[in-house]
Amino acid sequence: MVTGPVGYFALVLHTHLPFVLGHGRWPHGSDWLSEVTVGCYLPLLDTFASLATSGHPPRITIDVSPVLAEQFAAPIFKKEIEEFLRARIISAQENAAEFERQGRAELVAASGWWESYYRARLAQFEQFAQLAAAGTEQEQRQNRQLQAVLDRLVRQESRLVDAYQAEVITLDELSQRRHERHRSSRQTEGRHGAGQRVGPAGGVSDQKHRNGS
Repeated sequence: MVTGPVGYFALVLHTHLPFVLGHGRWPHGSDWLSEVTVGCYLPLLDTFASLATSGHPPRITIDVSPVLAEQFAAPIFKKEIEEFLRARIISAQENAAEFERQGRAELVAASGWWESYYRARLAQFEQFAQLAAAGTEQEQRQNRQLQAVLDRLVRQESRLVDAYQAEVITLDELSQRRHERHRSSRQTEGRHGAGQRVGPAGGVSDQKHRNGS
């Protein structure tokens, strides 16, 4: 019977979306990016904050593909998200009014829930925008809204890294890390293997001994 740990577990969340900015809004334009931001990325960050506040910091790794990161960094991203959310709030209000006239109380309640949800996401995003504005000059100049917040929340701000126990990396950064590890490994092998050769049976023999010196 196993009594101790048998291995390690890593929770890695992969994020990617095709480049949709500049291709209209619907069906394969900016609404696609807005939907996943409002329905996935923002709630995910909200969950991380709730867990950390309750004393249960999530220990995860998030990778952000370069294509998605570029869209987060685009100046139009903030405008599209805010307009998307405000339009959804208005739609929810109109739906609630229509269902009220029809006497469909359960749908009135559902519409009210969605209005509250969209308002909460809008407030959350606006708060993130304020955090991004307080970042570096480069972040402000590039208007890197959500990407800047992700960086500041889980990588750059040590106090929040301690709280969230999470890390955000891009695929380019992951590739660079692998390259650095490979280079370090080669350097280590080079130092340990100097003056030695691998024998026929896989053993290591001294090069000087082989030369008879």
